[in-house]
Amino acid sequence: EETKEAKAECVHTEQLISELQAFQSELLVNEQNERAFVHREQHELLQSEFETLQDEMQTAAESNAAVARALEETKEAKAECVHTEQLISELQAFQSELLVNEQNERAFVHREQHELLQSEFETLQDEMQTAAESNAAVARALEETKEAK
Repeated sequence: EETKEAKAECVHTEQLISELQAFQSELLVNEQNERAFVHREQHELLQSEFETLQDEMQTAAESNAAVARALEETKEAKAECVHTEQLISELQAFQSELLVNEQNERAFVHREQHELLQSEFETLQDEMQTAAESNAAVARALEETKEAK
């Protein structure tokens, strides 16, 4: 009967190891899927905002051209040029801010996932340690049984 229990403990330990390996694979796939999802969402948002800014810049550029031709570099034409430069500057600042936000988001997601994985990994390590100790006790009991016979 002790041999059956020892075998059962070994099978349980092997199942825990198999579950740990499957869990680690699943976590890797989930992390990759999460990154792809976040990247896709951010890309779509940035693309939409970029197109809006391009439309605004195109409109401002057309307006600048019309004013420059009609007024031959009057104050209005100069003001429109300044406005276009401001839009370009705002676009550049916006692009920089979006890059920083994307990096911060990735860092946040990575940190959250890391903390979760670390906690689950430690739990599985504790279970494996308990199973290993149990297996060692069973092995000693089997050895003692063999010696007693």
